[in-house]
Amino acid sequence: MTTRNVVRRYFKHSNFASFVRQLNLYGFHKTSQESDSCEFSHQMFKQGNEHLFKDIRRKVASPRSCTLHVRHRLLLSFLPWPER
Repeated sequence: MTTRNVVRRYFKHSNFASFVRQLNLYGFHKTSQESDSCEFSHQMFKQGNEHLFKDIRRKVASPRSCTLHVRHRLLLSFLPWPER
């Protein structure tokens, strides 16, 4: 079974890169460097310790990046725009 088939079977898409991005958002890290296999781990994702799964959470944006985004939007609101 190929990676594409596995991803498609359990998720709404078959794009492996998107799947890896989602794993990274939830704190999983690639542990194998072999080209023919991919293995990821998370300290809260251990066999026999299902009670830890609830602690796996999606990473949130840092307050700094949110603040920069707000500043950027505020700055744009003061720039003169050509009239239509």
